[in-house]
Amino acid sequence: MLDVNSATKGMLIPRVTTIARLAIATPPTSLLVFDTSLNQFMYYNGATWVNLVTSETDTLWSAGLGNIYLSNTLLNLGVGSTDPKGKLEVKADILNGLNEPIFDVVNSNGDTIFAVYPNGVRINVYDDTLTRASSTKGGFAVGGFSPSRGASDKEYLRVTPDSVRIYIEEGNLNRASSTKGGFAVGGFSPSRGFVPTDYFNVYGSNDATIIDPSESRILWYPLKEALLSGRVLVESPDSVGTNSMATGFESKAIGNYSQAFGYQTRAFGLNSTAIGYLANAIGDNSYALGNQSLASDTASYAIGTEAHATGLRSFAIGSRGIDVYGFPIGSTTASGDYSYAFGMGSIASAQGAFSIGTKTTASGTYSTAIGNKSTASNQNTIAIGYNAVASGSSSIAIGADAVASGQSSLVFGNGCTSTEYCAFSSGNWCRAEGSGSVAMGSNTVASGHNGSISLGYLTTASGGSSVAMGSTTTASGMNSTAIGGYTVASGYGSTALGSDIIVQGSRSFGIGLNNPFPSSWTITQDNTMSIMGGNVGIGTVSPDKLLHVAGDARVEGDIYYGVGINTYSKPDFVFNPNYTKKFTISEVEEFIVKNNHLPWVTSAKNEKDGVNLTRMSFETLESVENIQMQIIELKNANEDLKNIIVDQNNLLRQMKKEIDDLQKSKKE
Repeated sequence: MLDVNSATKGMLIPRVTTIARLAIATPPTSLLVFDTSLNQFMYYNGATWVNLVTSETDTLWSAGLGNIYLSNTLLNLGVGSTDPKGKLEVKADILNGLNEPIFDVVNSNGDTIFAVYPNGVRINVYDDTLTRASSTKGGFAVGGFSPSRGASDKEYLRVTPDSVRIYIEEGNLNRASSTKGGFAVGGFSPSRGFVPTDYFNVYGSNDATIIDPSESRILWYPLKEALLSGRVLVESPDSVGTNSMATGFESKAIGNYSQAFGYQTRAFGLNSTAIGYLANAIGDNSYALGNQSLASDTASYAIGTEAHATGLRSFAIGSRGIDVYGFPIGSTTASGDYSYAFGMGSIASAQGAFSIGTKTTASGTYSTAIGNKSTASNQNTIAIGYNAVASGSSSIAIGADAVASGQSSLVFGNGCTSTEYCAFSSGNWCRAEGSGSVAMGSNTVASGHNGSISLGYLTTASGGSSVAMGSTTTASGMNSTAIGGYTVASGYGSTALGSDIIVQGSRSFGIGLNNPFPSSWTITQDNTMSIMGGNVGIGTVSPDKLLHVAGDARVEGDIYYGVGINTYSKPDFVFNPNYTKKFTISEVEEFIVKNNHLPWVTSAKNEKDGVNLTRMSFETLESVENIQMQIIELKNANEDLKNIIVDQNNLLRQMKKEIDDLQKSKKE
């Protein structure tokens, strides 16, 4: 035992600086020195240098080279906490206000740079565009290191006024977890015993880490350049596409360069986008936006509730719903390649089909259906309007309840129908049922083939190449024509014009005028033309006779009056013994002197409505017959006078002879 005792002297222990002490190679246990840098006695306990004190708390801390640290590196440090769970834990007390920091960092000016509050963390960055985050000044950064690269500093997070940057150490082994690597922002629940939960997790990995069941977090895969947020679900390593983004509840962006937003949305295709509730974008470059929308083929677009775009480059925009009667309406569906379906329950099921409206269907290739419940079911067809149907190839139906079932047929109007090739109907409930037929107006029917035409109201053209125009007209004969009101042309090539006339004869022509309904005229004779029931004007618009010619007329044939010998009175009654208008020549002379016209002819002053040629003809004949009777009487009188003259001449000759004989006898 060494006992040193002195009142004026002491024992000198080796005096060294901290650098020299730490430089002692393999110091023996209990080696004692005086550290002139710390001005403390230090001894080596076999593991580390310890301050020579007797208190246990004094042995917790060590100092050297301007540093103060826990002597035992295995211990945790708690501030306000008796059970620190990490190397350093700072815990607020019950008196800590919500706006009072638990822990803060200030700069030399007293400005808060970093502060931890009971309900959050505040990081303040110097607000000067000229002062940006760098290796020496400004901003905010979270750094890391890579032991394989010589312990060089590596930034993970840098926040500046102009940007936020996150850097991750490359390599599959350095991923964010509860123990090492990467970058994570977590949360805690006081009611759950301060168990941390990752909210924002960033790590470098070539493959996605399986997260099943789903978790609430923000997840970033730098090497795949993929971002996930919300309720994250990763069921397999290939559930995350390169350059993809998924946010919401268990949404997945599986295709490269895809995006998925919403509730359990799926973006499977390359460059695809899915947004909404259970939306699915399966095809490459596809878009599904809406509740349970589906875009399953390349470059397809589905927008709306349960909209389905399943054809190549198809578009479906609309939604499932309920019609005005409360019946459910199916999904808007574009299943044909290059098809378009717009509206509630509209369907475009063929290539190039186009459907717009409510419950419209375009099922023919390159067909178009527009309106409510319209259907275009054949190739190149068009149906527009309520319940319009175009079922014939290349047909067009426009209007409510319009139906174009014939090939290349055309319909315009309400309830109209075209059922044959190239048939056309327009108006209200018109029917074109013959090939090339035309029905226009209201309730018209053109059923004859080869271009029959029915125009007007309740007209019918049932004969081949027939024409019916007007109101309630019928052309039933081939090549027949019925025009006007209640006319019928039933004979071959017949024509009925005007009102209430029926032409049954072949190639006959009838015109009905002013015939009171319901009576009618009927022409049964072939090759006949008749004008019935009114006056006919030639050169005048106001005829006052059955035939009124305003101008000259030429007749190269005979003109007949009446239809038989018993239907009118001829002037031969002059020769009847009972004839009462016989005049003597003297009486005629006297009548002429008095009335200035023959007694058998109507006076000019009584011809107030034009000259009645028929009456004049009969009166002239009557006058001629009377004059002829007078001539006969004069002839008979002349014969009598002639005989008298002959007798007188004979008597004169006899008398002359007798005179001559007397004179001769005197001379002798």
